[in-house]
Amino acid sequence: GSGVDAAELVGPHEVTTSAGGVASVGLKLPKSFGNVYVAASVETPNATKTVTFTARSGVNLHGNAQEVEAGQALPNPLQVELIAPDGKPVVGVPVHFDFVGNPHKGKLSARTALTDPGGIAQTLLTTGPKSAEYLVGVEIADPEGRINLQGLMFEARGINRSMLIVTLIGGLAVFMLGMRLMSQGLQRVAGNRLRSTLRLFTRNRFVGVLTGAAVTGTIQSSSACTVMVIGFINAGLISLQQGIGVIYGANVGTTVTAQMISFKLNDLAYPAIAVGLLIQMLGKRRTTRFWGQTLLGFGLLFLGMTTMSHTLAPLKQSRWFSDFFLGFNCAPATPGGIMPPLTVLKALMVGTVFTVLVQSSSATVGLTLALAGSGLINFYTAVPIILGDNIGTTITAVLASLAANRNAKQAALAHALFNVIGATYMILLFYIPIEGRPAFLWLVDRITAGSVFLAQNPENIERHIAMAHSLFNITNVIIFLPLVTPLALLCSKLITSKEAEDEEPRLQYLEPHLLDTPAIALEQAINEVAYMAGQSRKAIVESFEACMEASTESEDRMRRREDGIDQLQVQITDYLIGLSQRRLTESEARVLPMLIHAVNDAERIGDHGENLLELAALRAEKSLKFSGKADSELRRIHELLQEQFQDVIEALEKRDRLAAERATKVEERINHMATELALGHVQRLEDGECDVRSGVVFLDVIANLEKVGDHLTNIAERIDAAIRERETDEP
Repeated sequence: GSGVDAAELVGPHEVTTSAGGVASVGLKLPKSFGNVYVAASVETPNATKTVTFTARSGVNLHGNAQEVEAGQALPNPLQVELIAPDGKPVVGVPVHFDFVGNPHKGKLSARTALTDPGGIAQTLLTTGPKSAEYLVGVEIADPEGRINLQGLMFEARGINRSMLIVTLIGGLAVFMLGMRLMSQGLQRVAGNRLRSTLRLFTRNRFVGVLTGAAVTGTIQSSSACTVMVIGFINAGLISLQQGIGVIYGANVGTTVTAQMISFKLNDLAYPAIAVGLLIQMLGKRRTTRFWGQTLLGFGLLFLGMTTMSHTLAPLKQSRWFSDFFLGFNCAPATPGGIMPPLTVLKALMVGTVFTVLVQSSSATVGLTLALAGSGLINFYTAVPIILGDNIGTTITAVLASLAANRNAKQAALAHALFNVIGATYMILLFYIPIEGRPAFLWLVDRITAGSVFLAQNPENIERHIAMAHSLFNITNVIIFLPLVTPLALLCSKLITSKEAEDEEPRLQYLEPHLLDTPAIALEQAINEVAYMAGQSRKAIVESFEACMEASTESEDRMRRREDGIDQLQVQITDYLIGLSQRRLTESEARVLPMLIHAVNDAERIGDHGENLLELAALRAEKSLKFSGKADSELRRIHELLQEQFQDVIEALEKRDRLAAERATKVEERINHMATELALGHVQRLEDGECDVRSGVVFLDVIANLEKVGDHLTNIAERIDAAIRERETDEP
């Protein structure tokens, strides 16, 4: 361009890059107006790469790269300053301003302005109502031909922050909805076989890890897998050690989500939504509709990712957003330096807190990938956030277990320790360098295509983040797998395994988050009914012994148990009613009233325990005695009742129809014995062998025990029918 002959490079024309990969040279501009072009070339083994730099002499731009809330004017005008070779301002030169590309409803106060006595021409830009980037081109044309400059450009941004936040939250909501629909669809396709698979393959810790990973990867829900495992532990079907192995595997399985969305399958979003919706609407078979739901969820998942990515992409150049994310920038200050420890902890906390707030580790991973793909955060920052995500998902489980029993607390604690300890040593690896990079990040970069450490446009960053997520969890499993038994012992020590005898019954299995996965929620409800039946059994045993001993010493404790049983009835019934409002299969809908009736029967058993307490108080008050024969007869019928209790609870816990049938047959024996005892007692009364008032109490005890047997039979019949319905619900 003009004035090139007078421009000079300051320093050698051939420069070697520094340790940071930078090569630089000075440039002295000419005194005349004009453009100066400098070409730089780099020799590589495969080709020569050339880049051209542009500089201009005699003109300064003021007010460039401003940012303002959408709909407002820029705080400073766009100014062009002209300076003559003698250093004096150039006056009276026309400067033309105009939008380049889409003006986005922006307005310029002046399209043409003359330079004032200070050599400055200016215009004021008012932005449009939506978030947009504005390019304002400048052309300087002196009528006398002294100056003719083109290609000058101002950049400005108007940001509608509230709309951006709403759109970002909307994209995240669509992402989470897609995740939920896909998870529900996959769970329904898998059906009850998931539970059988988990039970079958948790006996060995190594197989348990593989099973947990496979089940979680299949249903896309580590929470559902973990809750099922805790249910097995509570029911005594597997040990805490076996359950911990499956929880380890669930951590690996949940990384499938990050791997899937990192492949940028955004173009499949709308086709998947359309096809999935059609399959759901037109599918005749239940399994076909569930596959349609899965495909619909898959499409919504990527639609949400696309929305977040498109929303965040323009913000890369935003000073406000850049300054905000600089507060979490974990990249070393100098090439080859260390990651700032306090900032690493801050990023870790961001991932942890966000996961706890949204109750979804997948949402945190998705947003992190969107931020990284948009250039707002780098690889150094993304990995600590992902580690915080792993911690956050365990805190969610810990909070959910606070109202549960000791087994749930121990399993949740094991899960938390697994991820917290893993994140701790992984952060320590940040400060062990390999080739000037943190050891863990270096390893991820070596096994993933592309170089993520490029200063400009890091390659394949989403795949690197997904790989870091998977590698962390796989490494953690390998380290912790030999430590399953010590970890289980530690959790047992930290959370005592001895349950207080006077502890009031409370919910053990029901989790509100599972209401959207009805197949698993129903399984948990059956477990809860089994627990409630066990509490009713304790109530009968304690009140019967109190009646036989004519003792009221433990009356307060036993009445607290009865109150707890009443509360269980309300809570389980409310849960089942909430479940009925979800989308259920026909067989699931038929099972719900069976369970509600079973809950009512379990509560009525507790009421008969209360009746026995009143009889105990009457015996104590009136000093009523039972004969040795009467005492023996009552204990015989009570033993039969305990046998029936055992069969009913086994039927509930193990979904065993044979146990339910045995319970029904035991009830027939109880009825027969109750009739015989009543007739025998009437004969003793006629013969004057016992006191009439004691005889009345004796008959009342028999009547209450017989009624308990009737309620147990009702539960057995309903659980038998529920099991049959669940068996027919397989795809």
